[in-house]
Amino acid sequence: MVNMKKEILRMNKFVALAITAILVSGCYTNPGDAGKKRYARAQNATLQNAAFQNARQTQVDGLTFNVAVVDGSYSAGLTQINGRPGDFETTVIFREGKYGLVELVAPKSASYSAAQVETAARRVTGCQAKFSMGVLAFIGGANGATMDLQALGKKVDSKVRGWRVELSC
Repeated sequence: MVNMKKEILRMNKFVALAITAILVSGCYTNPGDAGKKRYARAQNATLQNAAFQNARQTQVDGLTFNVAVVDGSYSAGLTQINGRPGDFETTVIFREGKYGLVELVAPKSASYSAAQVETAARRVTGCQAKFSMGVLAFIGGANGATMDLQALGKKVDSKVRGWRVELSC
């Protein structure tokens, strides 16, 4: 009985060590990753700022919005290298496709919803527009169609101008 308890204790230590090794190896980040992610963000900011140079204004429910159409985006992601499973590096890729960025112009403190943002994008582009909720649905804690984006914008620390809408033309 004593030998069995020792065996179980030894096995528990082995399992704990194995789990720790798996967790630590999964948390490894290549030091070059951060630089590539910063580069992708900087390239997106350049594309978005250029798009806002050609933004058009429209009114929805008495609110004035700027709508910019951005052509493409950069992202940093893992790419398998050397054909070996588990051997990855971070690469920056350019993805084609247009999307819209919509920002409230006036009145600056007004409440507005995703539905109004979609309407503004649709009026300017002539395309179907779908608000990109992503993780924001969890932050706002409400229905995306009725969520107050003015209040949500104050909660989210973002350097991106406007709210993203996916365009289908």
